[in-house]
Amino acid sequence: MFTYYRQQISVPVAAGSLKGCLTVPVKAKTIVIFAQAGGYSRETPESELLEHYLQKAGFGTLLVDLTVDGEEPAFGAAADVIRSGDRLTAVALWILRRDLLGKYQYGFLASHVEAAAAIRSAAALAHRIGAVVCRSGRLELASDSLGLVATPVLMVAGSNEPYVLAVNREAIGQLRCDKKLVAIEGAGNRFDDAACARFSEFAVDWYKHYLQPATLSMANA
Repeated sequence: MFTYYRQQISVPVAAGSLKGCLTVPVKAKTIVIFAQAGGYSRETPESELLEHYLQKAGFGTLLVDLTVDGEEPAFGAAADVIRSGDRLTAVALWILRRDLLGKYQYGFLASHVEAAAAIRSAAALAHRIGAVVCRSGRLELASDSLGLVATPVLMVAGSNEPYVLAVNREAIGQLRCDKKLVAIEGAGNRFDDAACARFSEFAVDWYKHYLQPATLSMANA
């Protein structure tokens, strides 16, 4: 039985093209865009587990690599975060323009440096992105965009990530949207399967709360 649609995608940007994989269950109302950097990041056990949990909950997923062939992933330089944020915006607009009937709502999911890129993009796209989930996000790298975000933001980090927890607590004070910070007890920079499962539960609840049946149309894109 056909239960989902899957397509390899390519989004043109100035430096080349961004590759990704779009998977949409037939009854999905929401597509979560994973902001990642480096082709390997789409194939990690953590990404595959998160993708599985979200699809099982009825969400479509778009795993996209924000680097083009030959580029290095962003490591925290301001220029890298700006580049990744602009490219994530390009990806979101690419899929919004193909959703001619406004069938879907959209969310972002990002970790580490790419979480800062997701914040920048969410600020630029405003209500066209309905929810953002950040895992171990380096949100201090998007400090100039935090106050501009209207989209609800969930921040999740491990209890053994003191620096990340500190910058996320500071971000809470700068965000003017609905926001929440959750610490997963015992987790560090790399989530094991149990921590990943807990993170997925928090993410699914956040998306279900803030992403309702889509009312977007091309007029909003």
